[in-house]
Amino acid sequence: MIVFSNAYIKERQDMNSLIYERSKHEAMTLPEAVDWLLSIGIIVLTTEELVALLKIPGNHLRFAMEPFIKKKMIITPFRGFWMPVSSEDRKWGAPKDLGFFDTLMRYAKYDYFLSWMTAAEIFGVFEQKKPIVHAATAKAVGRRKIGRTDFKFTLSSNVGILPTFRHDTQTGAVNVTTRAATMLNVAHCTSNVSGLNNAVTILIRLSETDEDFISELAAYSYLFPMSVLRRIGWVLENFTDVRGLDALAEISQKSEVKRSCISTRNPVVISKIDKRWSLSINDTIKPSV
Repeated sequence: MIVFSNAYIKERQDMNSLIYERSKHEAMTLPEAVDWLLSIGIIVLTTEELVALLKIPGNHLRFAMEPFIKKKMIITPFRGFWMPVSSEDRKWGAPKDLGFFDTLMRYAKYDYFLSWMTAAEIFGVFEQKKPIVHAATAKAVGRRKIGRTDFKFTLSSNVGILPTFRHDTQTGAVNVTTRAATMLNVAHCTSNVSGLNNAVTILIRLSETDEDFISELAAYSYLFPMSVLRRIGWVLENFTDVRGLDALAEISQKSEVKRSCISTRNPVVISKIDKRWSLSINDTIKPSV
Protein backbone atom coordinates (compact mmCIF):
# COMPACT_ATOMS: atom_id res chain seq x y z
CA MET A 1 0.00 0.00 0.00
CA ILE A 2 1.34 3.42 -0.96
CA VAL A 3 2.22 5.66 1.97
CA PHE A 4 2.28 9.43 1.56
CA SER A 5 4.81 11.46 3.51
CA ASN A 6 3.76 14.52 5.46
CA ALA A 7 5.79 16.63 3.02
CA TYR A 8 3.87 15.19 0.07
CA ILE A 9 0.48 15.71 1.74
CA LYS A 10 1.36 19.32 2.51
CA GLU A 11 2.62 19.84 -1.04
CA ARG A 12 -0.66 18.56 -2.49
CA GLN A 13 -2.72 20.61 -0.05
CA ASP A 14 -0.75 23.70 -1.05
CA MET A 15 -1.37 22.95 -4.74
CA ASN A 16 -5.08 22.45 -4.09
CA SER A 17 -5.21 25.75 -2.24
CA LEU A 18 -3.57 27.58 -5.13
CA ILE A 19 -6.01 26.10 -7.63
CA TYR A 20 -8.96 26.81 -5.34
CA GLU A 21 -7.93 30.44 -4.82
CA ARG A 22 -7.39 30.98 -8.55
CA SER A 23 -10.76 29.43 -9.37
CA LYS A 24 -12.49 32.21 -7.40
CA HIS A 25 -11.52 34.64 -10.16
CA GLU A 26 -12.53 34.76 -13.81
CA ALA A 27 -12.36 31.62 -15.91
CA MET A 28 -9.06 30.85 -17.64
CA THR A 29 -8.62 29.70 -21.20
CA LEU A 30 -6.76 26.41 -21.55
CA PRO A 31 -3.56 28.08 -22.88
CA GLU A 32 -3.66 30.48 -19.91
CA ALA A 33 -4.26 27.60 -17.51
CA VAL A 34 -1.34 25.59 -18.95
CA ASP A 35 1.06 28.54 -18.61
CA TRP A 36 -0.15 29.32 -15.08
CA LEU A 37 0.01 25.72 -13.87
CA LEU A 38 3.52 25.18 -15.20
CA SER A 39 4.70 28.53 -13.79
CA ILE A 40 3.79 27.43 -10.24
CA GLY A 41 5.06 23.86 -10.64
CA ILE A 42 1.78 21.95 -11.00
CA ILE A 43 2.34 19.15 -13.50
CA VAL A 44 -0.62 16.91 -12.62
CA LEU A 45 -4.16 17.90 -11.70
CA THR A 46 -7.52 16.20 -11.42
CA THR A 47 -10.56 16.66 -13.64
CA GLU A 48 -12.29 18.51 -10.79
CA GLU A 49 -9.40 20.95 -10.47
CA LEU A 50 -9.26 21.58 -14.22
CA VAL A 51 -13.02 22.12 -14.33
CA ALA A 52 -12.73 24.67 -11.51
CA LEU A 53 -10.05 26.64 -13.34
CA LEU A 54 -11.78 26.67 -16.72
CA LYS A 55 -15.33 26.89 -15.33
CA ILE A 56 -16.53 24.29 -17.84
CA PRO A 57 -19.22 21.74 -16.91
CA GLY A 58 -17.54 18.42 -16.20
CA ASN A 59 -19.53 16.57 -18.84
CA HIS A 60 -18.31 19.04 -21.49
CA LEU A 61 -14.66 18.98 -20.51
CA ARG A 62 -13.41 16.21 -22.79
CA PHE A 63 -15.08 17.74 -25.85
CA ALA A 64 -13.71 21.18 -24.97
CA MET A 65 -10.19 19.78 -24.52
CA GLU A 66 -10.03 17.88 -27.84
CA PRO A 67 -8.48 20.75 -29.88
CA PHE A 68 -5.83 21.30 -27.20
CA ILE A 69 -5.12 17.57 -26.85
CA LYS A 70 -4.48 17.46 -30.61
CA LYS A 71 -2.05 20.37 -30.20
CA LYS A 72 -0.44 18.43 -27.31
CA MET A 73 -0.91 21.33 -24.91
CA ILE A 74 -2.50 19.01 -22.36
CA ILE A 75 -2.74 15.23 -22.05
CA THR A 76 -4.73 12.78 -19.95
CA PRO A 77 -2.48 9.79 -19.18
CA PHE A 78 -4.93 8.26 -16.69
CA ARG A 79 -8.68 8.65 -16.47
CA GLY A 80 -9.47 11.62 -14.24
CA PHE A 81 -5.96 13.14 -14.40
CA TRP A 82 -4.54 15.82 -16.66
CA MET A 83 -1.03 17.05 -17.38
CA PRO A 84 -0.14 20.41 -18.93
CA VAL A 85 2.69 20.18 -21.46
CA SER A 86 5.29 22.91 -21.87
CA SER A 87 5.92 24.32 -25.36
CA GLU A 88 9.39 22.72 -25.53
CA ASP A 89 7.95 19.25 -24.77
CA ARG A 90 5.01 19.35 -27.20
CA LYS A 91 7.00 17.84 -30.05
CA TRP A 92 7.55 14.83 -27.77
CA GLY A 93 3.87 14.86 -26.83
CA ALA A 94 4.41 14.83 -23.06
CA PRO A 95 6.98 15.91 -20.47
CA LYS A 96 10.15 14.27 -21.76
CA ASP A 97 11.92 14.02 -18.41
CA LEU A 98 10.78 11.03 -16.36
CA GLY A 99 10.33 13.10 -13.21
CA PHE A 100 6.64 13.60 -14.02
CA PHE A 101 6.00 9.86 -13.65
CA ASP A 102 6.54 9.83 -9.90
CA THR A 103 4.17 12.78 -9.45
CA LEU A 104 1.56 11.17 -11.67
CA MET A 105 1.73 7.84 -9.85
CA ARG A 106 1.53 9.46 -6.43
CA TYR A 107 -1.48 11.59 -7.38
CA ALA A 108 -3.18 8.53 -8.89
CA LYS A 109 -2.27 6.58 -5.69
CA TYR A 110 -0.30 3.85 -7.44
CA ASP A 111 2.69 2.48 -5.58
CA TYR A 112 5.37 1.49 -8.11
CA PHE A 113 8.98 0.89 -8.96
CA LEU A 114 10.95 1.03 -12.20
CA SER A 115 12.93 -2.10 -13.03
CA TRP A 116 14.00 -4.49 -15.81
CA MET A 117 15.52 -2.69 -18.82
CA THR A 118 14.68 0.74 -17.40
CA ALA A 119 16.66 0.04 -14.22
CA ALA A 120 19.47 -1.55 -16.26
CA GLU A 121 19.64 1.62 -18.34
CA ILE A 122 19.75 3.77 -15.20
CA PHE A 123 22.61 1.60 -13.90
CA GLY A 124 24.38 2.23 -17.21
CA VAL A 125 24.60 -1.42 -18.26
CA PHE A 126 22.04 -1.46 -21.07
CA GLU A 127 20.82 0.96 -23.73
CA GLN A 128 17.33 0.71 -25.13
CA LYS A 129 16.74 1.51 -28.79
CA LYS A 130 13.20 2.75 -28.19
CA PRO A 131 11.79 4.98 -25.41
CA ILE A 132 10.24 2.31 -23.16
CA VAL A 133 9.71 2.50 -19.41
CA HIS A 134 9.21 -0.75 -17.48
CA ALA A 135 7.33 -0.27 -14.21
CA ALA A 136 5.79 -2.59 -11.65
CA THR A 137 2.64 -1.64 -9.76
CA ALA A 138 0.66 -3.20 -6.94
CA LYS A 139 -2.58 -2.63 -8.88
CA ALA A 140 -3.18 -3.58 -12.51
CA VAL A 141 -2.41 -0.80 -14.99
CA GLY A 142 -2.77 -1.24 -18.74
CA ARG A 143 0.09 -0.55 -21.12
CA ARG A 144 -0.06 2.95 -22.55
CA LYS A 145 1.87 5.58 -24.46
CA ILE A 146 2.50 8.95 -22.85
CA GLY A 147 3.90 11.12 -25.60
CA ARG A 148 6.40 9.04 -27.52
CA THR A 149 7.30 6.91 -24.50
CA ASP A 150 5.81 3.44 -24.20
CA PHE A 151 5.00 2.55 -20.57
CA LYS A 152 4.80 -1.17 -19.82
CA PHE A 153 3.32 -2.10 -16.45
CA THR A 154 3.79 -5.41 -14.66
CA LEU A 155 1.51 -6.35 -11.78
CA SER A 156 3.71 -7.37 -8.86
CA SER A 157 3.06 -8.32 -5.25
CA ASN A 158 6.66 -7.30 -4.54
CA VAL A 159 5.98 -3.57 -4.90
CA GLY A 160 6.65 -2.01 -1.52
CA ILE A 161 8.75 -5.01 -0.45
CA LEU A 162 11.68 -5.17 -2.86
CA PRO A 163 14.35 -2.57 -2.01
CA THR A 164 14.44 0.58 -4.15
CA PHE A 165 16.31 3.86 -4.28
CA ARG A 166 15.37 7.34 -5.45
CA HIS A 167 16.93 8.17 -8.80
CA ASP A 168 17.14 11.90 -9.49
CA THR A 169 15.96 13.26 -12.83
CA GLN A 170 16.03 16.85 -14.09
CA THR A 171 12.56 17.56 -12.70
CA GLY A 172 12.17 15.16 -9.80
CA ALA A 173 13.01 11.61 -8.73
CA VAL A 174 11.66 8.10 -9.39
CA ASN A 175 11.66 4.79 -7.50
CA VAL A 176 14.12 2.30 -9.02
CA THR A 177 14.91 -1.23 -7.84
CA THR A 178 18.39 -1.73 -6.38
CA ARG A 179 21.01 -3.68 -8.30
CA ALA A 180 20.13 -6.97 -6.57
CA ALA A 181 16.37 -6.43 -6.87
CA THR A 182 16.78 -5.63 -10.56
CA MET A 183 18.71 -8.88 -11.04
CA LEU A 184 15.92 -10.84 -9.36
CA ASN A 185 13.25 -9.21 -11.54
CA VAL A 186 15.27 -9.75 -14.72
CA ALA A 187 15.88 -13.43 -13.95
CA HIS A 188 12.22 -13.90 -13.05
CA CYS A 189 10.51 -12.22 -16.00
CA THR A 190 12.88 -12.57 -18.95
CA SER A 191 10.14 -11.52 -21.38
CA ASN A 192 10.41 -7.99 -19.96
CA VAL A 193 13.99 -7.83 -21.24
CA SER A 194 13.36 -9.42 -24.65
CA GLY A 195 14.34 -12.95 -23.76
CA LEU A 196 16.75 -15.16 -21.88
CA ASN A 197 19.97 -14.14 -23.62
CA ASN A 198 19.28 -10.47 -22.98
CA ALA A 199 18.49 -11.34 -19.36
CA VAL A 200 21.81 -13.16 -18.99
CA THR A 201 23.64 -10.20 -20.58
CA ILE A 202 22.04 -7.77 -18.12
CA LEU A 203 22.81 -10.04 -15.14
CA ILE A 204 26.47 -10.21 -16.16
CA ARG A 205 26.75 -6.45 -16.61
CA LEU A 206 24.93 -5.68 -13.37
CA SER A 207 27.42 -7.90 -11.54
CA GLU A 208 30.35 -5.76 -12.71
CA THR A 209 30.53 -3.62 -9.58
CA ASP A 210 32.36 -3.36 -6.26
CA GLU A 211 28.99 -3.12 -4.56
CA ASP A 212 28.00 -6.07 -2.34
CA PHE A 213 24.79 -7.36 -3.90
CA ILE A 214 25.03 -11.06 -2.96
CA SER A 215 23.66 -10.61 0.55
CA GLU A 216 20.66 -8.70 -0.81
CA LEU A 217 20.06 -11.37 -3.44
CA ALA A 218 19.99 -13.97 -0.68
CA ALA A 219 17.77 -11.85 1.57
CA TYR A 220 15.05 -11.22 -1.03
CA SER A 221 15.21 -14.42 -3.09
CA TYR A 222 12.33 -15.86 -1.03
CA LEU A 223 9.97 -13.52 -2.90
CA PHE A 224 10.60 -15.41 -6.15
CA PRO A 225 10.45 -18.99 -7.42
CA MET A 226 13.63 -20.96 -6.67
CA SER A 227 14.44 -21.02 -10.40
CA VAL A 228 15.23 -17.29 -10.21
CA LEU A 229 18.01 -17.65 -7.63
CA ARG A 230 19.39 -20.68 -9.45
CA ARG A 231 19.51 -18.87 -12.80
CA ILE A 232 21.36 -15.95 -11.24
CA GLY A 233 23.80 -18.18 -9.37
CA TRP A 234 24.55 -20.28 -12.46
CA VAL A 235 25.07 -17.21 -14.65
CA LEU A 236 27.36 -15.52 -12.13
CA GLU A 237 29.39 -18.69 -11.66
CA ASN A 238 29.79 -19.42 -15.36
CA PHE A 239 30.16 -15.96 -16.88
CA THR A 240 31.64 -13.70 -14.18
CA ASP A 241 34.37 -13.52 -11.52
CA VAL A 242 31.89 -12.84 -8.71
CA ARG A 243 32.88 -14.46 -5.43
CA GLY A 244 30.78 -15.47 -2.43
CA LEU A 245 28.24 -17.55 -4.34
CA ASP A 246 28.20 -20.31 -1.73
CA ALA A 247 25.54 -18.42 0.22
CA LEU A 248 23.23 -18.58 -2.81
CA ALA A 249 24.09 -22.20 -3.55
CA GLU A 250 23.22 -23.15 0.04
CA ILE A 251 19.75 -21.64 -0.30
CA SER A 252 19.30 -23.58 -3.54
CA GLN A 253 20.45 -26.88 -2.03
CA LYS A 254 18.12 -26.55 0.97
CA SER A 255 15.09 -25.90 -1.21
CA GLU A 256 12.30 -28.44 -1.46
CA VAL A 257 12.21 -27.70 -5.20
CA LYS A 258 14.51 -30.43 -6.50
CA ARG A 259 15.17 -29.08 -9.98
CA SER A 260 14.63 -25.92 -12.01
CA CYS A 261 15.23 -24.97 -15.66
CA ILE A 262 17.41 -22.20 -17.04
CA SER A 263 14.69 -21.60 -19.64
CA THR A 264 10.92 -21.88 -19.35
CA ARG A 265 10.65 -22.20 -23.12
CA ASN A 266 11.83 -25.82 -23.31
CA PRO A 267 10.91 -27.38 -19.94
CA VAL A 268 10.74 -30.96 -21.24
CA VAL A 269 14.00 -30.96 -23.19
CA ILE A 270 16.48 -33.53 -21.83
CA SER A 271 19.63 -31.55 -21.10
CA LYS A 272 22.72 -31.18 -18.98
CA ILE A 273 22.03 -30.83 -15.25
CA ASP A 274 24.17 -28.52 -13.15
CA LYS A 275 24.17 -30.34 -9.81
CA ARG A 276 25.48 -27.44 -7.74
CA TRP A 277 22.53 -25.28 -8.81
CA SER A 278 20.00 -28.12 -9.42
CA LEU A 279 19.45 -26.48 -12.78
CA SER A 280 18.59 -28.03 -16.13
CA ILE A 281 20.50 -26.17 -18.87
CA ASN A 282 17.73 -26.69 -21.40
CA ASP A 283 18.63 -23.86 -23.76
CA THR A 284 21.67 -22.42 -25.49
CA ILE A 285 22.97 -19.37 -23.63
CA LYS A 286 24.66 -16.71 -25.77
CA PRO A 287 25.09 -13.44 -23.83
CA SER A 288 26.21 -10.31 -25.70
CA VAL A 289 29.32 -9.54 -23.67
